[in-house]
Amino acid sequence: MSRVAVGDRYGRLVVLALIPDSKNPKAQCICDCGNICFPQRGSLKNNRATSCGCRKSEEFIARATTHKKSKSKSYLIYRGMLERCNNAASKAYKNYGGRGITVEWSSYEDFFADMGEPPPGLWIDRIDNNGNYSAANCKWVSPEENQKNKRVSKLWTILWITYSSSKEASIALGIDVSEINRKCNGYTRNGIYHPPKEGWSCSLKYQE
Repeated sequence: MSRVAVGDRYGRLVVLALIPDSKNPKAQCICDCGNICFPQRGSLKNNRATSCGCRKSEEFIARATTHKKSKSKSYLIYRGMLERCNNAASKAYKNYGGRGITVEWSSYEDFFADMGEPPPGLWIDRIDNNGNYSAANCKWVSPEENQKNKRVSKLWTILWITYSSSKEASIALGIDVSEINRKCNGYTRNGIYHPPKEGWSCSLKYQE
């Protein structure tokens, strides 16, 4: 199979530049719709990447007219997953598609067959924050639980007991959240830095 080269066309994508990377070399491409995206070169050669995501969106919208679910919550959730993972122009793309996260369901019908309509007040969440959207890695959760599972979420360890949020630790210990933040992160007062208290710390829940 020939190598990807500047000027090559793959579906709707035309290669503008090659981006070197020892593990997952990418290419800067322009889509026929005008969007710039950065697919992996292997995905181009294997025809897995043929647009910035607009083609899948168009196909998805076309299918939505047949299953009559276009106004349902499950449909909006599925469409949001595709947007985050496939559309390089999306603000959320860097945290999803830009990290290699994909939607493993090939159609809304497949997604609905596995997950059904979400219970009232619940949204989709990935069990493994670094994994793909799939039946094995997704569940319905409350907005509060979803917030705890974000990549920027922290674990708070206080006297060798770990809490999933500073709010949870505050309730358990009867200590104000601001005090927990100071003792776990350290603070500066009058130009003097005070390090975290011994036995108190916080760290990112999901490491790069």
